Amino acid sequence: MILTKYLSRTREPYKSRPEREIANLLDQYSIPFIYEKPTAVVDSGKTKLWFPDYTLSYGVLIEYFGINGSQGYRDRTKHKLKVYDQNQFQVIDLYPKDMSGGWQDNFLRRIDSTLEGRLNDYRGRIAGVHTGRPTYSTSRGY
Repeated sequence: MILTKYLSRTREPYKSRPEREIANLLDQYSIPFIYEKPTAVVDSGKTKLWFPDYTLSYGVLIEYFGINGSQGYRDRTKHKLKVYDQNQFQVIDLYPKDMSGGWQDNFLRRIDSTLEGRLNDYRGRIAGVHTGRPTYSTSRGY
């Protein structure tokens, strides 16, 4: 099998045209990312090294799931997203259906919404609002 590589304007070869288009859009808006950054996850009690398509400097992962029609691929995709969630990674998942029409605006809105959610969670924690996560205090207690 020959793996075709698609080049972006400024980076490494990508595995598909949509992956290249995503990278070009991130570059266009100066959104820093690392392509296929090695990322440790715990899956079924074992630490594994995965390579998400994009890791934003803000800790958000972006995965493009480009194969349609295969039940095995759908099962692996579902498992991957579940493991990311269990490991407390926020993932923006994209599929071929997401890459048409005004996909760029929708994708940028998803990034914005994800980051806004993280910021609101942080603000809630520092304000002492219960968010289901630990609350931090700035008082030293002395």
